[in-house]
Amino acid sequence: STSLRTADTAVAPNPKIQIGQRTRFAHLNALLRISPFTQLTQRTAMLSCFLATCLLAANPQVQVQTFSGESFQGQLAELTADKVVVETADGKKSLSMDDLLQISCLSQPVATLVDAVEVTLVDGSVVLCKDYQVADGKASLIPFSGEAIKLPNADVARVRFQPLNEMLEPQWERILERKLASDVLVVRRDQSIDHIEGVFGNVAERIDFNPGDGVIAVKREKAFAMLYFLPGGRTFPASRCLVTDTTGAKWKAAELLLADGGLQVKTSAGFSFTLPTDKISRLDFSQGKVQFLANLTPLSLKATPFLGYMPEMQKDRALDGGPLSLEGKTYLRGIAMHSRTQVVYRLNGEFRRFQTVLGIDDSVGSNGHVDVTIKGDDRVLFSGILTGRDNPRARPLDLDITGLRRLEIFVDYGRNRDEADHVDFCEARIIK
Repeated sequence: STSLRTADTAVAPNPKIQIGQRTRFAHLNALLRISPFTQLTQRTAMLSCFLATCLLAANPQVQVQTFSGESFQGQLAELTADKVVVETADGKKSLSMDDLLQISCLSQPVATLVDAVEVTLVDGSVVLCKDYQVADGKASLIPFSGEAIKLPNADVARVRFQPLNEMLEPQWERILERKLASDVLVVRRDQSIDHIEGVFGNVAERIDFNPGDGVIAVKREKAFAMLYFLPGGRTFPASRCLVTDTTGAKWKAAELLLADGGLQVKTSAGFSFTLPTDKISRLDFSQGKVQFLANLTPLSLKATPFLGYMPEMQKDRALDGGPLSLEGKTYLRGIAMHSRTQVVYRLNGEFRRFQTVLGIDDSVGSNGHVDVTIKGDDRVLFSGILTGRDNPRARPLDLDITGLRRLEIFVDYGRNRDEADHVDFCEARIIK
């Protein structure tokens, strides 16, 4: 006979039930009985679905920019050596790494840190730390973005303990341009810095330093920076991405993988770590593929004021010092020029495209009237009049510069002499 248990109470079979009814009753009972294996399978599937949902929820909302100029937003779902997948409102969108320019994490901006110790590694990665110590050839970094980092001291290029200002920055740049023959201790006296050659030892509350006549213990507060002598011969694989975390640290990554624990990063120097997804601010894939004009040193720059004064060319900001702005949209990168200015950049035949969005900056309203000419090796690639009354005000350009050795941008006076001639070349870049 067949019985069905409800609330742990056995129900006896009804003798009046016919054979066919009993068969259907037994079939129903069999369906209600789920085997342990089936239960395990269902639970595993439910757990996998739950974990996948949790992992996706932990991934940041991002804005993606491509080399073609396309931009879209969504949730970062996958990141491998070959592609990135973003969950958008219209479904999943997959991009090849060759097409990817930048991923910016929304609501995860870079913080401004006070009194951070800036540690530059041999591959160019820059880590912002709470502390830096060395013992027996091993460096210990305590970054703001995660757990302690331990690595050979030979992987550290320099350490700066104090912040820069307008007076100190040019002096610091001159020291960095020096070709080192030994370690260098940089010390500060008011608004000037000086340097002493020698050899570093351990670093703790004091810095062991031998200038040649014995080891002295230098108080940390007396040291502005340490520069390590780097012998030649070391080479590193090319960086595929510049990873910026929310503390402002910049990691030159040769390999990236989005996994359960966060973003797995392997730097060009071979150091591996995992960055939590909530600590990611920006992933810049332009490394080796694109150069922004604002980051390049011009081959020549000539400015001719109409009367006696004109604003100098600006990088990553408008001529009035504010953000680059066209039609209400602000841009983080680009150059701003005033009439009459001519700037020339060296290409050496290595680039394919010049891309920018140009127009009269929003700050001058409907004013401004200029004549813009862009040449490649003395061949005109673009020529046009820009005014503050243009509609649309922003004009995208995508020019072929294949094989060219020089790129020239010339902003000339228009009908109104040089009044309000504030021209923005937003996101101006050359692409290999």
